[in-house]
Amino acid sequence: MLFQFECRVNDNDYYEFNRYFMFHSSYGKKNLFKIRMFVPIILSLMFIYYLISGESLDWLYYELVSFVITSVVWVIAVKPFYLLILKINQKSMKKSGKLPYSELSTMEFYDDHFIDITPDGRYELKYDAVDNVVINESKAIYIYRDMMAGHIIPFSTFKSEEERNRFIDFMHTKTNK
Repeated sequence: MLFQFECRVNDNDYYEFNRYFMFHSSYGKKNLFKIRMFVPIILSLMFIYYLISGESLDWLYYELVSFVITSVVWVIAVKPFYLLILKINQKSMKKSGKLPYSELSTMEFYDDHFIDITPDGRYELKYDAVDNVVINESKAIYIYRDMMAGHIIPFSTFKSEEERNRFIDFMHTKTNK
């Protein structure tokens, strides 16, 4: 075994993991873009329909102004709205006792794979199956096993900055990511 860590993940770590995914991954960015464009596109189609149906120019002018304002507000408000929904969903899952993450896990890193041992089970993954390794500012390391699932290693897990840097170098070497 090359590295072994006792990882304690809390609500904030999980929230930051999802936040990072939504705003930085290609999948998350595409979805956010689609959500942002949904209302402006629908309102544009409605405006074209009203234009074709022969509504009065005065009414069309007021409709256009209200559609533009609504679209701008929507595009600006989607990000904070998404973050609010994320927090609400997380609190709801916690209340129901169905956390989508393990608060405590032991992660063991070997030469060709790693193992994540939680109270719920054991997950083993070869390094060549790792989708991505991400360092989120000064918060955590995310090891994505696919587009939407991964492992969170908070920076508080490491005994020192040197240990964290050695581990990051190790993961980059093993995964080429």
